[in-house]
Amino acid sequence: MRHPHLDCLACLLIPLAIGCGNSGPEEAVVTGLVQIDGQPIDKGSIQMLPTDGVGSAVSSEIQEGRYRLKIVPGKKRVEIHLGEKKGQIPARPGEADSPMIDIIEEAVAPEFNIDSKLEANVVLPATEANFETKRLPPGARPRRPGSTPRAH
Repeated sequence: MRHPHLDCLACLLIPLAIGCGNSGPEEAVVTGLVQIDGQPIDKGSIQMLPTDGVGSAVSSEIQEGRYRLKIVPGKKRVEIHLGEKKGQIPARPGEADSPMIDIIEEAVAPEFNIDSKLEANVVLPATEANFETKRLPPGARPRRPGSTPRAH
């Protein structure tokens, strides 16, 4: 037996219309300047993570100190990263003709990324959030996520 509404065009189109459109929360545009020791970060990344449980983490490239991203409004924890070349190692150790690969390490101090206390309060329709960071002290090794600092 055929369903009585099977021939009804509206019955076929209404479910499609309900599923269309922007179903997520409205996003704000966030822009700003990111500096390290008073100078714009040439090329790095910025990540905003919700502290209020609303929305998800969003990241963006930093180029010539500037960034732009779209994120659900609310309070955000901010992490800033800058990778710098610290040398090279062979891609295939022990092979004489091995190509070399760069060793890239975090240059921003942990209090601006892995241990960040930086915050942004993002509001609609747009927010400007500028950040000043500091370079990792000479001789200091960057920490890995999940590691804890140890006293020496």
